[in-house]
Amino acid sequence: MKTTKTEFSMHDIRVIDSDTVEAWVQVSFDIRQRWRIRIRGIEGGEAGTEQGARGTWAMSIALDADPIHRPHFIGFETVRDQHGRHVGDIMLPSGQLLSLLLLEQGTHWKRDRDGTEHPRTPAHHQSPGEQP
Repeated sequence: MKTTKTEFSMHDIRVIDSDTVEAWVQVSFDIRQRWRIRIRGIEGGEAGTEQGARGTWAMSIALDADPIHRPHFIGFETVRDQHGRHVGDIMLPSGQLLSLLLLEQGTHWKRDRDGTEHPRTPAHHQSPGEQP
């Protein structure tokens, strides 16, 4: 049996933390399901930390950028992580993937499938105007 990535429209998106959202996902013409979604390939810091707060804020801003057009979940419907969250990415109305946008902004860093993180360099952790 071949599984393929699918695209589902999302409604009422709520950011949970820097790498997780909860949303109503339109899985068929007449069925919506409430999903928790872990954004694949990124890490944005744990809840309760400065990095986590910055990552959560950046994700909220990115998802609220276009209130008229809906983002879409991109991934395999059956793939879940150890916490039961669906794993995939979100295609923004602009056509950009949420994970890539957050990596470009510097609020998140790369996380491999095995959990290995590739933290940003110390220069990325500095606030504007802060000396190295």
